[in-house]
Amino acid sequence: MKNKINLNLFIFKILILNTSLFILSLFLSPENLIPMFGFPIFSEQFSLIQPFTSMFLHGDFQHLFFNMLMLFIFGYNIEYSIGTKNTVILYLISGLGGWFLSSLIQVNPSIGSSGAISGIMASTLILFPEKKISILFLPIRLKLKWLVLFYFVVELYKGFSFKGDGISHFGHIGGFIGGYLHCLYLKSKNKIKFGFWK
Repeated sequence: MKNKINLNLFIFKILILNTSLFILSLFLSPENLIPMFGFPIFSEQFSLIQPFTSMFLHGDFQHLFFNMLMLFIFGYNIEYSIGTKNTVILYLISGLGGWFLSSLIQVNPSIGSSGAISGIMASTLILFPEKKISILFLPIRLKLKWLVLFYFVVELYKGFSFKGDGISHFGHIGGFIGGYLHCLYLKSKNKIKFGFWK
């Protein structure tokens, strides 16, 4: 009973919300969805609500699945370490940071919670840098900080290579930076419970 998962956590509500909105989007026309995309800030199609609405839209099932998988793996432990209120703020700051950086560099609109998830991943550099985790079915365990830093370096490389793969790498980078800076702020205010990982 001690390890029972608390389904009242914010990250589970976000997981359910994202999944529900994805299912709903399958029944909507592009004309209904496009106004909710995260258009660049200088675009004529930009509106102030888009940085928020675009965070909860996903292009396909694979996009949704991997974002929600990372949210579950990292977000569950993050929320227990910094509390629900700070997790909500972390999620939003990271998501907005992702949209902001991508909107300054990219010309196409962005969608997805990847920026928010990247920020949650970045916070592990402060919360659980020495924690070792298994990688899928491989018989090795690596420290979280090396896995997360590797992810960030890959995103930097892909972002600045400008290969046009349809992925908002600068959105990932912006979310990562936003999440890391917010967690640094929480650390400076002693609002972190270190050492928790279920």
